[in-house]
Amino acid sequence: MTASMQQFTELITMTAEHSGVDFYRSKWGKERSFEALPTISREDFLRVPLSRRRYKVEKALVKVVHDPSGVFLSEWAFSDIAKEAYGLASARPLVYMTSPHETIEKAMWCYGNGVVPLAGEKDPDIAMYAAGKYRVTSMITDPEALQKFKPYFDSHERLESISVVGTAFDLGELQPFRAYADTVRLVLALPETGAFAEAPLSSEPRFTALPDCFIERDETLVVSKQLPLVTPIIRYRTEIPATFYDGT
Repeated sequence: MTASMQQFTELITMTAEHSGVDFYRSKWGKERSFEALPTISREDFLRVPLSRRRYKVEKALVKVVHDPSGVFLSEWAFSDIAKEAYGLASARPLVYMTSPHETIEKAMWCYGNGVVPLAGEKDPDIAMYAAGKYRVTSMITDPEALQKFKPYFDSHERLESISVVGTAFDLGELQPFRAYADTVRLVLALPETGAFAEAPLSSEPRFTALPDCFIERDETLVVSKQLPLVTPIIRYRTEIPATFYDGT
């Protein structure tokens, strides 16, 4: 287990005893044992307004998260964004995501880690032109956006790293990008949970939990993060099949 159970116990106690917010308390009742806590899901986030999920107040970014069932707000403190494992250290990173909300957040990750990013324009031709002028050294992207950027790599220098953030990866489509960077990593993440596992791009990637994260395998992955986030992530049931995480 990557994150210590003692830290989870402290997070559960803090969350359950919060005087102003009852999101988790209303789900848990009197239960406080980590293993016995009921899971939560996007359905809970869709049903409960952000004001009832906000367990701390800091300078933060509020994102709109789109789901087939509707939309909800997710809030991330700038200090917490900086701790996420979205990318690798690089002098001139490019952030090129399909969602503008995710582009802003990953750009804030760069600022939080002491580097100035280039945030890609939605138009791939403009984004590729700007990337060449900026001489980017790494990239944070998602599978859909990365495919649009393929022409760039045929005429520019190899990058130090490419971090592909998402919940599902077509390995066949991604394999050619191994030639375009020293390191290509797959990062499992949801907008509301942040990043929770990573794997090097290979023919059979094996994901490992990121620091401060604990992943349970049921039919789908259940994610917990020991950090006291604006909305703590405690036994969050994703829609990601457990077999995908295991590489089977």
